[in-house]
Amino acid sequence: MATLSYYEPFLASGGDYTSFPQVAYIPLQNSAWRRGSFMTYTTTGTIVTPPGTGGGTGALLGVAGPAASAVTIGSATVANAPGGTYYIVVTYAATGAESGPSQEFIANVLPGNMPTVNVAAAGAPSGATSYNYYVGLYPATEVKQNGAIVTLGTATTTPNPLTNNAGINQAATNVATVYGLAVNSSLATFYSGPGGSFQVNEHALFGATNSAPPLTPAETYLGYVVKLFPYLPVEISLNVASGAWSPMLIGTQVGLTLDATTGFFTADSTQSNKVATIVANADGDFRTLGQVGDYGKRVLINFLASAVA
Repeated sequence: MATLSYYEPFLASGGDYTSFPQVAYIPLQNSAWRRGSFMTYTTTGTIVTPPGTGGGTGALLGVAGPAASAVTIGSATVANAPGGTYYIVVTYAATGAESGPSQEFIANVLPGNMPTVNVAAAGAPSGATSYNYYVGLYPATEVKQNGAIVTLGTATTTPNPLTNNAGINQAATNVATVYGLAVNSSLATFYSGPGGSFQVNEHALFGATNSAPPLTPAETYLGYVVKLFPYLPVEISLNVASGAWSPMLIGTQVGLTLDATTGFFTADSTQSNKVATIVANADGDFRTLGQVGDYGKRVLINFLASAVA
């Protein structure tokens, strides 16, 4: 009898993520994960997107948004802010009214800073006394960040984390629904032209690591997830709380536990949210995969249809 170390879950059918459908998601702000993590979609706050061009509401219906000359984008010190690129759209506003959107503004801020926004009162259309501002981490994904409308001529600082935000993130222990497995860690970078070191590893998806800014913002803000579906087996370590391995465990339903020491997910029969069923042991070298009587044995699980989004 032995206790094996946990290691990364992965697809048991071929093991090559490139053979299965992958979906690119925008990460939740400040999210982090490792390759093989189970991913879920998280929403914080309330998601309100800008009105369409020529849209708006109330007395400002059909009124164009602020011109670039009326908008000032800067930065301010905010503790623990990660820095990066933010995309911003603003609208004129009044009580019960909102104009169409402005153009999209791009703010590149250093760590420890967040973008600031100000819309001048000069040149504002009749009836516009205030503004709304929308911020996103990727082009055309801006979400409203202010609660009450902001008086024209008043600067406001984007909060960290964003008040309203949505995206993928690593699932938590006892999660009820998962989107899939992370193909790469959140530290992975994309090849972005001259300046790469041309080292092929997890941090270099296309053969080079970044030593210069990426050519396009999309290169650093997408998380790739291989979609899970029932009957697609996943190899995973059996959590020690589930007991020593025995063939009698085949057919047992399990939840997911994120191990605090290794950072790997494990199959855990003690969790209340059952998301998968043990269908077999992982067959191979018993020294790494375990055998009858071992704790931490590698097993194959199939996800329940109700647990995969």
